[in-house]
Amino acid sequence: MSTALSYCVILPEILDIVCRYLTRGELACLARTSRFFFHSAARELWSSWPVEDKDILNLLPDSLVVKPGEKITRFEVHIPAVLPPNYFERFNLYAPFVKHVTVSLAWGHNEEYIHQKHLPGWPMVACYARNHVLLPNLKKLDICERYSTTTSSRACADWLSALVPPSLSELDIFRNFVDDSPGCIERYLKLIDGILARTSANLERLRIHTIEPSINQLSAPSPNDPASETLMPGALISKALKHIVGMPRLRKLEIPELSLTLEVPDLPASSTCRLNSLQIACGAVEPLFHIWRTPIPAHLSHLSLSTNWPGTTSAVSELHELTTLIAAVSPHITKISFYFADIPDTDHLLDVLYPLHTLQLTELIVNGVQLTQPVQQISLRTIAEYWPLLEVLEIRHVGTSFNELVTVSSYLPRLTCLLMQLESTIPPELLIDDTAVQIDTRPAQELELVSDFRCVHTFNPTETNEFAKFLTKIWRSVNIKCYCRGYNHGPEYEEFKVVLAQHLNGTPPAITA
Repeated sequence: MSTALSYCVILPEILDIVCRYLTRGELACLARTSRFFFHSAARELWSSWPVEDKDILNLLPDSLVVKPGEKITRFEVHIPAVLPPNYFERFNLYAPFVKHVTVSLAWGHNEEYIHQKHLPGWPMVACYARNHVLLPNLKKLDICERYSTTTSSRACADWLSALVPPSLSELDIFRNFVDDSPGCIERYLKLIDGILARTSANLERLRIHTIEPSINQLSAPSPNDPASETLMPGALISKALKHIVGMPRLRKLEIPELSLTLEVPDLPASSTCRLNSLQIACGAVEPLFHIWRTPIPAHLSHLSLSTNWPGTTSAVSELHELTTLIAAVSPHITKISFYFADIPDTDHLLDVLYPLHTLQLTELIVNGVQLTQPVQQISLRTIAEYWPLLEVLEIRHVGTSFNELVTVSSYLPRLTCLLMQLESTIPPELLIDDTAVQIDTRPAQELELVSDFRCVHTFNPTETNEFAKFLTKIWRSVNIKCYCRGYNHGPEYEEFKVVLAQHLNGTPPAITA
């Protein structure tokens, strides 16, 4: 039957229905022999336990487990201590379908795995891996550990080095080094260094998130598990940079926690790296200077940068120098997002942003700015002079005036999303019916107006109606996504949305005195 079905074109939904009425033996047979039935039969088999069922064990190698309850069959690799008979024959049945691996730490701190130099079955695996790619279609690998030293063991490192193919395109690393011994950290660094070397030609996305050890932790005596050389915080990123500079296909790099003590190694002046997107966060500015003095960010088009900003003149001066360096080294950036933990005033903010005026920005987002009272305003006209091509502008907790809002489409004609805080009181002259309407010159004639809109909380029904009418006069189509992003909405907002929708539909509500 399976041979005949292999020549048929059958909808996946029909396959799922058919599999519900088959025995486990029939399902196992179909999964082994029919590529059409493979996913449906595998899901059906693993949606019912126990896993000890011999039909499943005959079908699956002991190292691969299907995770039920997901629309796409996903596999998780478990490393067996002893290879069962016909292991690779059974392994190769599923191996071509494995595209995403999350390193399983289910066996955790088992002494056999952590302290043995080799598992009993390892020589056979090593011999096989010299001439075969175990997971030829693996594209994404997650190695995420919070409080475990498992992947620092020789056994796990050996397995990962064999499982990861050179064609890997996405690597996600999370590691908490706190409380790890120096020897444990050193073994992990060698493991990741080997994986990056193996995959550097094809890696397209790399995310490295580490919780770094303290210098005291690394320098403390560790007679039971010492390192062979002196280690410093940030060593993983330093090693990774040596590989990144020569990764021709890498397009997206994320470093959510950059070490304050980062030491950038000597890198070549030229680079084959063509990085498009960089997301980076650091508690200080100094390590960011090190990154922009390398060729890595030269081709960036999208930058997301987060740093703590103490409200001091020297900190503002350093950030001004950093943005000047960014504009010089990364002239192709069109989308930029900043997170600043503190800001003295809008003048200092403009001082930091000014060096970026040479960039052709279409998206500018500034978050994390501390809310000040009264709300400080920034001129939209000034922003437009710097970046007239802006399509998205979000500057949280900084205000703009209603008068500038009326005319924004004349100097930011491409704007489609605006997030700024509005004044708490609408000028009375803007609420009268004969207010001059600014001609909307944007092609789509749509603007997503995202604002704190705290003034809505004080609107009475008449003011709400007038304000909604005022907005529809400025823009013929307005999409107000959220007036108070990050805050709790009151019932006034729900009423406001209804009133605005009625105006947009041409059926304004009747207001009773």
